[in-house]
Amino acid sequence: MLTDLDALRPTSSHAARRRFVTRSVTPGIPTPEREER
Repeated sequence: MLTDLDALRPTSSHAARRRFVTRSVTPGIPTPEREER
């Protein structure tokens, strides 16, 4: 199930979802997601 799609972009989906959640949770606080990107 998760082989090609996850292998092609394993951080794309995770990063997008994580960034969305982190950004929503911390709107005025600098998230560590920027460093990872």
